[in-house]
Order: sequence, then structure tokens, then C-alpha cells
Amino acid sequence: MPGRAKHRRGLAAVAAVALALTGCAAADAADGLPPGVAVELTQLRSDVAERRMQVRVQNDTDAVIEVEGVTVADRRFAEPAHQVIDRSTSIAPGRTVALPVQLAPAACAAPAAVDVTVTLTYRLDDALRTTTVAAREDFPFLADLHARECLAASVAASAALSLGPFAPSPPGEPAVLPLEVAPRAGGAAVRLVAIRETNLLSYRQRDAAATAYPLDRRVGATAESIALPIIPARCDPHAVQEDKRGTVFTLDVEVDGRAGTIQLAASPELRAGILTWVTAWCRG
Repeated sequence: MPGRAKHRRGLAAVAAVALALTGCAAADAADGLPPGVAVELTQLRSDVAERRMQVRVQNDTDAVIEVEGVTVADRRFAEPAHQVIDRSTSIAPGRTVALPVQLAPAACAAPAAVDVTVTLTYRLDDALRTTTVAAREDFPFLADLHARECLAASVAASAALSLGPFAPSPPGEPAVLPLEVAPRAGGAAVRLVAIRETNLLSYRQRDAAATAYPLDRRVGATAESIALPIIPARCDPHAVQEDKRGTVFTLDVEVDGRAGTIQLAASPELRAGILTWVTAWCRG
């Protein structure tokens, strides 16, 4: 009899553990977003220069959702990304709203692959809830953004790159935009391979079909100025009026033999000068 009692007590303990685990699983499932609510990450073209992204919140429930806070945690960045606009957002049934969040600087020592989560604080049916779920990207962009920014940091440790001063030209002739290279001691081995045309600017070169201007320069011990012969890539009336990325250049580089791209943007003053020149050049 004592043996049977001990056996029954053992079965009861196992059952209690199983019930506790089942209860935890149910609680975990309940902690997810309500049915009909979904989130995903995306980055708009206008977000790139500002280093932002958007958290899209989809509301397919029958009630209004009041979103009071959004945070995206990604160890590839120094801090979690927080909502840019600090106010609640109402999302009506059947609507999807994109909420901007600001990215922190890249953490280049972080692993290449990490788990990314979205924490959403929202009010639904008069109840305030906070839910953390795995983040899904509308299209893959975070890994590329992290790799590009860390590559840029490696280049910046080896050389300061800048654009200007700009020398405008008369219609039909290329203007000169210098790419200034100022080496820094102790950096990695950097090779500037080419600089690509933008949606607004191209280059006067032998191969008219080429979309990049060859550089093939290794960053040495002395400063260098590379003259870029630029011409407008387009002259339609809205080219300048609607420009957002026309003076942001993409450079193909190699750092310690590792190939990639970095971006180099004109200063606001230089951008204004280039846009004024494009307008005059196109008018002829």
C-alpha cells in the first residue's frame, strides 16, 4: 500500500507540472496580438536619409485601436527604436497605419543575425495592453542597412570623404564636383572603386551607357581631390522641384578586400547650388 500511495503521489506531481506548463503556454498565446491585429516593418524612400523606418499596424478587428507607443528592439543598433511622434494614434477597423520610429546608431560589434521584436502599447475595448511580438519586415532592409552603416564607419575611420567646392558650367558642358579624400592614420585598407549616378545627376565619360564613374583609387597617406564631371541625368520640369535624393551619391568601395557600398550626401548649401545649376543648365 505505501508503494501504491507513493506512485499515486508521483503521478499527481507529474500531472500538476503538466497542467502548469499548459497554463503557461496558454498565457503565452494570450500575450500575443489579438486576432486581426498585425504589425510589420518597412522603410520608405523618404526614411532613408533620416534613418527612420515605419511600423505598420493593421487593424482588422471590429473596434478602434488606440496606439500609445511603439518600440523596435534590434541588437544591431545601439538602442531600441522609438516612435517619432509622441502621441496616441487611432486606427479604425479595416485600416492600416504606418508609425515612424527613429533608428539608433549601428552597433557594429553585434552579430549579423539577431531576433527583432516590436513592442506595441495600445488600447482596445477600453483595456490598455502592452504586447511584444517577433518583427516581420515587409522586405528585407535592416541587415543591409546595418552592414552598409558599419562599412561606412570603417571607411570613415580610414578617410574623411566630402564633396565640393562645386564649379558650375554653362549648358552642354560638364560641371566639376570634387570628391575630397583626407586620409586618417591607422585605418583599414580602403579602395574607392566607383561613384554611381543619382536619379538627377550623371557623368560625362567615354562610355555613355555607364551608370557609374570609375575611381579605382586606394586611400593613401596624402590627401587627394578627384574631379567628377557631372551633367544632369534628366531635365523634365519636376526633376528639381520634386528632388529628394538627387545629391546623395552611392560609392562602391572595398575595405580590407570586402566589397560594399556607402552613401555620401551633399551639404544643404552644396545641394542648393547643384539644383540651381541643373535648372539653368536644362533651360539652356
